[in-house]
Amino acid sequence: PRPYRPRLALLLPPLLAVRLYGALASPITDCDEAFNYWEPLHYLLYGRGLQTWEYSPVFGLRSYAYLAMHAAFARLASSVLRSKVSVFLAVRCALGCTSAVLEARLAARTCA
Repeated sequence: PRPYRPRLALLLPPLLAVRLYGALASPITDCDEAFNYWEPLHYLLYGRGLQTWEYSPVFGLRSYAYLAMHAAFARLASSVLRSKVSVFLAVRCALGCTSAVLEARLAARTCA
């Protein structure tokens, strides 16, 4: 008999539900998430915000390249959404959807 291999269409809906619920309902529980990602992203989008020492040109430990991908999506979202909170949640939902799709693909391909 052929080994069971779950289909992507079966895996994706529950993963999407969990990831979207987490994106919309979970508070920011770690200061690193706020100060290493959301604050610098806010700075890129709106021209003001806190700059942590890791992003400072003096130390240069972190690059804005990773955040630039998020900023591109956030700019698109901010052209439709007026509230900064809505843009924040849209970015979180996009990350959740991306995570769910990649998790489903991984599970579908590695189950044998």
